[in-house]
Amino acid sequence: MTAVSEARPALRYRAPTLGTVWLFLAVALPTLAALLVPIPAVDLAYQLRAGGMILDTGQIPSTDTWTFTAFGAPWTDQQWGAQVLLTLVYRATGWGGLFLLRAALVALTFGLILALVLRRDPLLNRRVAALLVLTAFVVMLPTLALRPQLFAIALFVLVLLILATRPRGSRVHSRWIWAIPLITLAWANLHGSFPLVFVLLALALFADALGGNGVVELGGPTLASIVASCITPFGSGVWAYVVQIGTNSTIASRVSEWRPPGLTDLPGILFYLSVAAVVVWLIVRARRRGAGPFRPDEPGRPPLRHPRPFPASPALLTLLLFAALTAYTGRGLAWWPPAALFVVTPLLRVRRDADGSLIDPQLEWGSPAKSSADRRSPLNAVIIGVIVLVGIVRLPFWQPTSSLGVPAGTLSYAPTGIASTLADLRFRTSRGPLGFGRVWAPQVWGSWLELEAPMSSYGVDSRIEIFPSSVWADYDTVEGARPGWQDVLLRDQVGVVVTTAGTPLDAAVRADAEFAQLYSDTDGTVWYRDTRVGG
Repeated sequence: MTAVSEARPALRYRAPTLGTVWLFLAVALPTLAALLVPIPAVDLAYQLRAGGMILDTGQIPSTDTWTFTAFGAPWTDQQWGAQVLLTLVYRATGWGGLFLLRAALVALTFGLILALVLRRDPLLNRRVAALLVLTAFVVMLPTLALRPQLFAIALFVLVLLILATRPRGSRVHSRWIWAIPLITLAWANLHGSFPLVFVLLALALFADALGGNGVVELGGPTLASIVASCITPFGSGVWAYVVQIGTNSTIASRVSEWRPPGLTDLPGILFYLSVAAVVVWLIVRARRRGAGPFRPDEPGRPPLRHPRPFPASPALLTLLLFAALTAYTGRGLAWWPPAALFVVTPLLRVRRDADGSLIDPQLEWGSPAKSSADRRSPLNAVIIGVIVLVGIVRLPFWQPTSSLGVPAGTLSYAPTGIASTLADLRFRTSRGPLGFGRVWAPQVWGSWLELEAPMSSYGVDSRIEIFPSSVWADYDTVEGARPGWQDVLLRDQVGVVVTTAGTPLDAAVRADAEFAQLYSDTDGTVWYRDTRVGG
């Protein structure tokens, strides 16, 4: 018998290219940032309590039962779908699981943005593509807390990607357009920003009409999306909710992210810088387009059309609408960067042919030439390895936990000691149950305390829209320790007050002999009204 040996190719390690590293950084750095920054519990906590009520009772809450200032007030809980998803993760994996969920949603969002950029210009330099995505991340950073809007941001980018992938004048893969009604259905039950899908569809229909393609391809999915948006527990009333929230003056005045971004805060500065960069590039591009003749038609290459100095009207309208939305409300920071990249990315490259004539980037054909971004180096693997290692170290599984099971560094606006104290509180005055169970606390802690100490009733929480203006006037009076603040607490039969150090209310309570300290730590102090002192 003759032994036959087969030559097998030797396995050899190949270091990643620099281009691969840039693509990795475009998604990994936002994800790593999500693992380094704690999750604010300001909104998340009440979402979890509402989700628990829905899962336990099978019903969506329609009135407030958590506060003594708005008890029985109507509450349209439009975000019920996101609340259920968040609560399922929380019950299965705890706070650590929610921490990882935020990182996963951030990774998904910026992975989709990267796909959008590369789809809009497949020949774009990988380093430039990554820098565009990271720039979008920096502008969007204030909007990336774990709450229902984070689901909506990913869906927004997904709709943009679907619109970017549809081939003009061809039915190939056009079925992906029919995913938009399903996205709308999910979006309308997750977050109130779902009308943005119709803004994108309207802009796409406008572009099709101007391009002579008609509205056949998008007409059906648009009508189906309108119907899908009404498939909610509230029916078409979900649209009324959106209008109510969008026109609520109390929200606009009390929630910082609803106010217009200004030049006195970093998010506003970054937004206006990004708008200025887009405007400058459009002007530069127009000047370059007029600098010389374009490459003449050649056999085997697509015929050239005379390019416009500026993008078409639908593209300019897209930039104008989303820039205006963000200038009106800071929540637009979530939508402006992806929309701007959708428009600007195909306009970035202006190349010159060998004879010096300009080439229209949208008509350039062939694959990009080898560049420095294709070089392989062990250093590239080291960069990837270091980022992965830092991410692993930051995972919540290795962190010490508080008495409430919160891993260190995973939550902010979550005073665990105060919540534990209120959860154990069985306070009764010498005159009976006056004030028992009624707690006054800062608004930013209200939802957290409602989640962790639900047996008490609180003054206000993060559901800003359900409280009438009179309640907020009382809140400002008490928190500012203005004349009559004690009268407000007596009228509402408040027996427990939570304060933060250095506030006017904290100083006023310390000076009032009718209050006694029950608990104190670096977060704040819990006081109870000792009516035996007041007589």
